[in-house]
Parts: sequence; C-alpha cells; structure tokens
Amino acid sequence: MSLQLRIARVDGLDVLVPVGEVDISTAPVLSRALDEALDRSGARVLVDLSGVEYMEAVGFNALIRARKRAVSVGGTVALVSPNSRMARLIGVLALDKVFPIYPTTSAAVEQVRGRG
Repeated sequence: MSLQLRIARVDGLDVLVPVGEVDISTAPVLSRALDEALDRSGARVLVDLSGVEYMEAVGFNALIRARKRAVSVGGTVALVSPNSRMARLIGVLALDKVFPIYPTTSAAVEQVRGRG
C-alpha cells in the first residue's frame, strides 16, 4: 500500500495533503509529518483528506494524538475536504464531534487563523 504526502504552507499554517492509503505501514509517515507540522505551525495544522482512499484505525489514532497535542497548547488539528468514503468513516467513528471539519482549505484557514 502506498501513501504520498505533500505539505503546503498557507498563511502560516501547514496543510498536510496525504494521498493514498493510511495503514499500519504508512501511518508512521503521517504521524511524523503531523508532529513536524505542529512544531512549525504553532500547533495549528490542517489535514486535507480529499485524496485519502482508505484509513485504518492506526491513521485515525495518529490524527487523534496530534489533535490532543495541539489542543494541550491552545492549537488545533482541523480536517479539510474529506471525500465521501472518509466522511462516512469520520461520521461512524463520531470524529466529526472531535475535529473541526471544513469543506475547503480557504474556509479552514480563515477559521483556524481567526483562533490564533
């Protein structure tokens, strides 16, 4: 299984754009990128899920750990543009009650920057 990860910088925020599958073998890549992004961005990170085809529990755990770390220092991890498959999983896992979710990167940047 494969995961490509692009990181964009938008108005001082890191936007992680994983593409592919997040499973036991690729989740460490996402986890490291989240940690590095939190260090760079003042604990405010966006994760664009539009290109994620599949995510195992280990991937969701990486997102949850990053969110806990961010919130502990007044930051956030927000999810952006989840595709229909990811939106369904997020809903089933009730993570839509945990993470702020935005339809676009620009909407997320506007809201997240407003908090900082």
